[in-house]
Amino acid sequence: PTEIIANILSHLDFDETARFARVSKDWMRSLKAVDKITLQMEANNLNQRLEFTTKHFSNLKRLQVFVGDSLPYCAKGPNNAESVTVVFDQIQKLLSASPNIEEFHFQGCGSTDMSGETLKPLSRAVHLKVLRLENCRFGAMSVLMDILQDKNALEVLDFRRVYLPQKMRRTLLPPASDCVALSPVIGRLHALEELHLRDWNLRYFDTRLMFPQLLSNIR
Repeated sequence: PTEIIANILSHLDFDETARFARVSKDWMRSLKAVDKITLQMEANNLNQRLEFTTKHFSNLKRLQVFVGDSLPYCAKGPNNAESVTVVFDQIQKLLSASPNIEEFHFQGCGSTDMSGETLKPLSRAVHLKVLRLENCRFGAMSVLMDILQDKNALEVLDFRRVYLPQKMRRTLLPPASDCVALSPVIGRLHALEELHLRDWNLRYFDTRLMFPQLLSNIR
């Protein structure tokens, strides 16, 4: 049965899953029932990995994407532009094909700004329960705020080493104005049980807006 094959495949790493899925048409069709994968994006066969994932996995609920340091994506200089575009476009397509996603974990290498369009499909992921973003950069806080709108099911929010640009400063850590803007957005995540903001300056946040229900209970 498809469900049994999908369950077996979901316990394998990505390369093993792709290899075993080629055993037969039934096994290949079973990929559509697999609901969780971990995608290690390394330099070898990058395009093929991403295209295979986007084509065959259409029922993902849990997705982890780890960007390897060996990728041209992580290299500095003008020659990595094409690799960056490929990576971001394919991640966007994969998220667009996973409307029922419940858990998303992205770990980047922190050296290149993520396109605002890359994670845009998450703004429509109404079932999202866990969001972890680690070691990645964004051009503007508005990208993160759009993702967090109407996330009534979100239970875990984990931003670790999430960098944002600051004018006239060397640090890439989120400035005070962005922390203040994010405070009420977090405060509207009523199902939130865990909040991790590593490398953010917590004194910039407005706790009255972040935890209104908690403060009202204390009073």
